[in-house]
Amino acid sequence: MNNSSRREFLKRIAQLSAARVTGATALSLMAARDVSAFSADDDYKALVMVHLNGGNDHNSLLIPLDDANYNTYANIRGSASISQENILALNSTEGLTEGRMGLHPSLVNTQNFFNSGNAAIIQNIGIMAEPLTLDEFKNKSKLIPPHLFAHNHQRAFNQSIAFEGKDATKGWAGRMGDLAANSNGINDIFTCMNASGDSVFLQGDNVSSYSFNSNGARATEPLTRIGYDFGTSKYREVLEKLLTKDRFVTANSNHIMESEIRRIANRSIFAEANLSAAFAENPDFNQMQSSVLGQSFLAVARGIRAGKQLGLKRQIFVVSHEGYDLHAQLSNQAGLYSELDSAIGIFFSNLDEIGLTDNVTLFTGSEFGRTLSVNGDGTDHGWGGHHIVYGGAVDGGKFYGDTPEMGFNTETDVGFGRLLPTTAQQQLTSTLAKWFGATDDEIESSIVPDIAKFDNIDLGFMKF
Repeated sequence: MNNSSRREFLKRIAQLSAARVTGATALSLMAARDVSAFSADDDYKALVMVHLNGGNDHNSLLIPLDDANYNTYANIRGSASISQENILALNSTEGLTEGRMGLHPSLVNTQNFFNSGNAAIIQNIGIMAEPLTLDEFKNKSKLIPPHLFAHNHQRAFNQSIAFEGKDATKGWAGRMGDLAANSNGINDIFTCMNASGDSVFLQGDNVSSYSFNSNGARATEPLTRIGYDFGTSKYREVLEKLLTKDRFVTANSNHIMESEIRRIANRSIFAEANLSAAFAENPDFNQMQSSVLGQSFLAVARGIRAGKQLGLKRQIFVVSHEGYDLHAQLSNQAGLYSELDSAIGIFFSNLDEIGLTDNVTLFTGSEFGRTLSVNGDGTDHGWGGHHIVYGGAVDGGKFYGDTPEMGFNTETDVGFGRLLPTTAQQQLTSTLAKWFGATDDEIESSIVPDIAKFDNIDLGFMKF
C-alpha cells in the first residue's frame, strides 16, 4: 500500500470512527468513491424520515369515506374496522381515482396539515425492481424484489434501494449525503444525523450516521465510560492528551498511522464539543416532547437549529417509531398514531419558532404495508402501502399515485388484500432528492441508479 492509499484508508477509518462505526462493520463500509459535485442553494434544507417499524397497517391510516368503498372495507375488516363517523375527513379528492378518503381518528394534526395544504398522501407505494402488473407478478415474467413480506430484507431494500448483487450496506440517504456533504464545510460530520433509527439508511461512501440525542452529541468513548475514571477527574484530561497529542514531540514526527489516529480523536472530540455547545446556547422550545418518540423529534428539532447555526446547508435525519408489527391487537394502532401525530405536530411547532417550516420536509416510511384481511384482531405482512409527506415545501392537500381499488381480487391484490405497488419507493426518493438539490444526472448515477426503469423521476409533490 503506497502513502496515498494508506492515507485514504485511514481517512475512511477517521470518518467511520467519528460516527461510532467500528470493527468489521467499519471495514465493510470503506470501499469509497469520489464525491460528485452538489450545489446547495443558499437556503438551508433538511429531510427527516420517521420509520414506522414493523410494517404500518395502511388500511388504518387511510380509510374510505364514501359508502360503497367503506362498506367493502368494513365487511372485510369486521370488528377491526374504524367506525365511519369517527374517520377524519380530508377536504380534497384531488389525485383520487375513485371515492373519498379520510384518516384514522388519532391523526388530528395530520388532518390539519393535509387540509391546509402542508401534507400530501402518496398512495400504494413500495419497493420494486421494475414496473410490474399482476399478471407479470403471477407469471414471474419480470423481476420481483426478493424476500417479500420479510421484515429485515424489506427494511434494508427500502432504505438502500438495493437488492441481491448490489451494495445494501449503504442507504439512499447516505448516497444523497455523499453529494451534499461538500456544502457543509468543516461540520460535514453532521450531514447525516441519527436520532433513533437504522444506521444503514444514512450510510454512504464518505458520510456516516452520526448518533445524537436531545441533549446533543453522545459522549466520546472511552472518555466518559462509566467505571473507567479510576476515582479521579484527571482521567479524561490525561486520556484526551494521549489520544490527541504526538507520542514523540519532535519536529520530525510524521508517522502516518499515529497522525491519522490523532486526527480521528480530535475530530470526534471537536464534533461532540461543537454540537453540544450549539445545543446549549439555545433556549428550550415553547413546546416540549416527553415520550420516547417525542424526545427523538426534539433531538431533530435541536439538531436542525444547531445545523443552521453551524452553517450547514443540507442535513438528513432519521427517527424510528416502534410497535407497528400488529399481528394481534390492531386496536393498538390508535395509541401509536396518537403518539406519532402529537410528536409531528409539536415538531412543526418547534420549526415554526425558528422560521424553518418551509425548509424541512418530513416523510413516513415502513418496510411494507399489511393485508386488508384480518388475522383474528391483527393483520399480516404485506407489500405496498400509503405514506405521508409533511412540510411547507410540500404541494399538499392532494393525493399522488394510483388509488388502489378496495377489496379482494382486484388488479393490485397479490393475495389477502396485499397491495402490488403502483408507485415505487425509488420515485419518492428521486422526488425528494430533486428538492434537496440533486440534479437528474446525480439521481440517476448515484442516488437511485435504477430510476430510469420508471416513468416519472418526479412525482410532483414538492414545490421547487
